[in-house]
Amino acid sequence: MKNVLKLIKMHRLLDVNTISHFGIKVFNNLVISLHIEFNHLKALPNSIGNLTSLQVLSLKFNHLKALPNSIGNLTALQTLDLGGNELTELPDSIINLRTLQTLNLRNNSLTRLPNSIGKLIALQKLDLDGNELTELPNSIGKLIALQTLDLRNNKLTRLPNPIVNIKSLKTIYIRDNKLTRLPNPIVNWIRYNKNIIQKENKLGEKILGSVSSESKEQRIPSQRDKSFSKRN
Repeated sequence: MKNVLKLIKMHRLLDVNTISHFGIKVFNNLVISLHIEFNHLKALPNSIGNLTSLQVLSLKFNHLKALPNSIGNLTALQTLDLGGNELTELPDSIINLRTLQTLNLRNNSLTRLPNSIGKLIALQKLDLDGNELTELPNSIGKLIALQTLDLRNNKLTRLPNPIVNIKSLKTIYIRDNKLTRLPNPIVNWIRYNKNIIQKENKLGEKILGSVSSESKEQRIPSQRDKSFSKRN
């Protein structure tokens, strides 16, 4: 019973309330899992960084516009769920989360990622669906443990070549972006790893077709191209 009480003490669940702010003094540094979801949080106190034993932090569906730099002190963190907030950027200190395995940032307003994002060497799942990203930093190719990358519903016009260096990557979603051309290294990478791109991405058969050695880039067929091809 003593161990059970200790376990309950180490998990804090505050989902579906009307919390707009809170003080870390109500917690202690033994907390390993903190869920404050579906609330009205607009900011986190700097003292969030004092929860150094925290392994899971879920703050999805709040109104967070920014994260304090002290978030980088949570060096035991394995899962960080910030989906459904109003974040426009991430603090550079987030790269200190070297044990982080899952990072959910879907449905925010991110316009960029930190250039040093590649230092999250334990990261296995990165969800960026539904943001405002126009490009990715080259350092994303250093995410050596990454298995799933979700880039749907952004404004990406290109993918960085170093993305082909992620040997662990099993699935990438890139539907609903502004990609019109892919550099040959990425085209060849897709052809070699045919199962890595989900069917819903609809990149077109040309991607998996032969790539001209004279061409530097492969164009993704547009819907207009496909309609014209069908009529002829």
